[in-house]
Amino acid sequence: MRLQKAESLLADEQEYDTQSWADMVAAYQKAKELFERTDVSQAELDTAVKELNSKVSALKRKEPETKKDFTVSAPSSQVYTGKAITPAVTVKDQGKVLKAGSDYSLTYQNNVNVGSATIQVNGLNGYKDVKKSVSFTITAYPAANLKIKADSKKVYTGKMIKPVPVVTHDNTKLREGRDYTVSYSGNKMIGTAKITIRGIGNYAGSKAVTFTIIPKAPEKLKLKNQGRMESHSDGRR
Repeated sequence: MRLQKAESLLADEQEYDTQSWADMVAAYQKAKELFERTDVSQAELDTAVKELNSKVSALKRKEPETKKDFTVSAPSSQVYTGKAITPAVTVKDQGKVLKAGSDYSLTYQNNVNVGSATIQVNGLNGYKDVKKSVSFTITAYPAANLKIKADSKKVYTGKMIKPVPVVTHDNTKLREGRDYTVSYSGNKMIGTAKITIRGIGNYAGSKAVTFTIIPKAPEKLKLKNQGRMESHSDGRR
């Protein structure tokens, strides 16, 4: 049967572009209808088959789809700030820099405290099926950069003197036992004493400040009146 070639292609629609496929199918349907009729001349059949063969020959295969993908560049580490860290990233498709908001969106996970954080890149529009994730490390903030406020002078008491320091990070007050520990040295005798804080949790390293232990002011002596009168040689009392 002269329609067999076209019929053998009917299962391969996905391989051909839309327009050339539609033209071939239309020619096939027309030819098939003519072959099923009994009142059609041979010339009409020949013309229909010729047209169908022409459309079969004109079929265009689809261009192979290039799967879209992208690469993501991001900083490998960031220093703890006390807030959510959202580093900028560069997203490229074979060297072409893509645009946030139109080609991709970003979400972040575990991006506040010290440890491993994740940036999720979600493709949009032409990249909607593409997803990539990259990690970065949040490192501890150096305690040496913290601010410590404490009394600069304390009066000698004969006991260990432990002024309570106020420790802040960018004006945020930190908590002893969670963010730092405190130790003292030289804090009993008159002279210079030291307060040392050591970072813990999201802070690392140490920082020290000094204060002075000053002598206790002497007590004023009080003279007691014994109620006695001194005698003088001239008889005066």
